[in-house]
Amino acid sequence: SQDPIRIGILMRGRIHAYYSHMLDGINAAYREFQNYKVTCDIRTFSPGEFTIDGACQVLDEFMAQKYDGVILHGLYYKDIVDKVNQLSDAGIKVVTLHNDLPVSKRLFTSTTNIEYTARIVAQLFDIFLPPEKRNILIFSGSMQSPIHQGLIFSLSKYSADYKLHLLQHFDTLDLPEFAEQLVAEAFATYSDINAIYISSANSI
Repeated sequence: SQDPIRIGILMRGRIHAYYSHMLDGINAAYREFQNYKVTCDIRTFSPGEFTIDGACQVLDEFMAQKYDGVILHGLYYKDIVDKVNQLSDAGIKVVTLHNDLPVSKRLFTSTTNIEYTARIVAQLFDIFLPPEKRNILIFSGSMQSPIHQGLIFSLSKYSADYKLHLLQHFDTLDLPEFAEQLVAEAFATYSDINAIYISSANSI
C-alpha cells in the first residue's frame, strides 16, 4: 500500500470570518481525501499572534517532520522566502495561496488576478463618478505584499486611462491603529474626496 501523504498548512489570519471560511474549505477538501491516506496539519496565526519567527518555527517543524507538501497562505516576507527555498531543497513541494512568493522555489501559486481587479475598479469609478468629481483616496494593505503592490500600480495605470484623479495612496501596513491615524490624516488633508478605494479589509 502507498505511504501516507502528509501536508502542512500555514495560514496567517487577519479577518476572522474570511479565514474561518478558508479553513472550512480546507477541512472539507481534506475529508474527501482521508480515505486516500492524506493527512493534514493545519496551523493558523490569529490577528495579533503572528510573528515572522513564529511562522519560521512552524516551517522548521514541517521540514523536520519531512512532510510531502506545504501550503502557505497570507505570507510574503523575505525570511519566509528563505524557508520556502529550504523546504524545496529538502524535496518538499510548496505552494502559495493569495500572496505569491515569485522569487522563491515554490511549485506554483493560486492568487488574485490583480490586473483584472484593478481595471474593474477603475471602470466602476468611471461609471459612478461624474466628470467633475473624480478625486480618489487609496488605502492599501501592507505594501510588502506583491498583491497590494500590483493592485496599486495597476489601478494607477487604469486611473489615467479613465481620467481619475488619485489624491494620495496610504499604506496601512496592515495595522489597525496606524490605519486609523491615516484615515484621520487623509480627511484632515483633503476636503474634496469623491471616492475611496480600499485594497484590503485587514486594517480598515
